[in-house]
Amino acid sequence: MGMATAKTIIGQEGQLAVAEDKKRQYAEVMQGVLQAFGGDFDLLALLFCIYEEDTALIMLNWAVENFEAYWKDRQFNELFSGVVDFVSAVEAFREGIPSCASIWGHFDVKPMDQCLATTSNLHEMIKVVEEDILLNGVSIAHDLSMATAAFRAG
Repeated sequence: MGMATAKTIIGQEGQLAVAEDKKRQYAEVMQGVLQAFGGDFDLLALLFCIYEEDTALIMLNWAVENFEAYWKDRQFNELFSGVVDFVSAVEAFREGIPSCASIWGHFDVKPMDQCLATTSNLHEMIKVVEEDILLNGVSIAHDLSMATAAFRAG
């Protein structure tokens, strides 16, 4: 069956499932090669770790872009979107930890989970007062500005 026929019969979701199955098979082959030379880590977990953590990095980039737009335009929606994107980036990072654990060792996720649990009502937690941003009543404008600049500076 040709690719055009396969696309018609199994659709995009089916193609993605096939692609994931092939990735798994290829990773298992390379895992065997790695083990033949004394390597001892879960290559498939590494691939999933990279995929999941890449998602977190993309979301972090969106947060920085929104923070920079806020400093330029002073539009609250950009600030709020930046905070939401940052929290989403941390959540995505947290979701990737199980896949990464076999690569970089044990990590106690309880403190991170406790912190993330407090972010369920971001609309109530964030206030803009004149030229300042308050998160739970604490000024964060200067810290956000410095963190954004440091991030861009490398």
